[in-house]
Amino acid sequence: MTHAIQNPAISMQLKQDSANWHYADKIAKKTGWSTAKAGVTSVNTTRLVQKDQNVLLVRITARTVAFFTGLMLSSLLAGLAVATELLQTQAFNTVFIPLMVCGVFFMIGVVSLFRLSQPMVFDRQRGYFWRGLKGKVAPTQIIRGAKPLARIHALQVLSGRGRYNTDSNCELNLVMSDSSRINVMEHTCLVTLSEDARKLAKFLEVPIWGKV
Repeated sequence: MTHAIQNPAISMQLKQDSANWHYADKIAKKTGWSTAKAGVTSVNTTRLVQKDQNVLLVRITARTVAFFTGLMLSSLLAGLAVATELLQTQAFNTVFIPLMVCGVFFMIGVVSLFRLSQPMVFDRQRGYFWRGLKGKVAPTQIIRGAKPLARIHALQVLSGRGRYNTDSNCELNLVMSDSSRINVMEHTCLVTLSEDARKLAKFLEVPIWGKV
């Protein structure tokens, strides 16, 4: 299934639709407009990358990989130092809490790196999108967990504070045909997020809801 752009005037139509979403679209009235994510990130952890003319990926950035790898290594080294102190002094009561803290930070690094390393894939040739690495899959094979691109009704760009009252947080969400939302990425920079939103909107031929 190919979901390629057929109409040369599609860009103008998308621009008009994006400008009129607030009063012209029934699904917009059913869609949630509060930030969907917690708002705890302080860096741009993912970016939109074009693999080829039919595939776009939302992929982790090298800076994010380096950050969480550094967090894991630092926690591991600190934990080893605490464990060495424990073996030498046998003072378990004094090193238990530092050892637990090192373990917690190490697990945060592992879980965050694993979660962010699962890319979101938009495949226009297959006509589906999914999250995660699926390896080499035959073009005719159905991918587990994949959803049809045709169900994406619009893109939603939000800006505001997260649920934990952190710094200003920006979101890019997919709005589905049933008015549900799927988060694509979360940034602290609206300019960066808006750039990716415009690329994805053009690729999917859907309007953008929100100020970009």
